[in-house]
Amino acid sequence: MKEQNSIELITLEDNEKYIVVDAMAINNTPYVYLSKVTQPDDICVRKAVLMDRSECLVGLDSEYEVALALKMFKDKQEKLVR
Repeated sequence: MKEQNSIELITLEDNEKYIVVDAMAINNTPYVYLSKVTQPDDICVRKAVLMDRSECLVGLDSEYEVALALKMFKDKQEKLVR
C-alpha cells in the first residue's frame, strides 16, 4: 500500500479504475476495499493472494466471506467516527 496521503488507483478485470479506500487483515488474510472512480458508491472487496510470486487481487469465495469483510469494514469505520 502507498502512504495514506496518496491515492492509489487499481484497474480491475472489468477495465474500470478503482480507488483503494481501505485495507485490513482479517484472520491473517489481507482484504482491499475499493470504490469505482466513476461511481464512488460502487464498492468492491477483494483479497490479496500470492500467485507466481506476485500479489493479485481476487474475488471472495463465499457469501460468508463477503459478509465478514463488510462487517469488519463497517466496524472499523464506526470506530473512526466515535
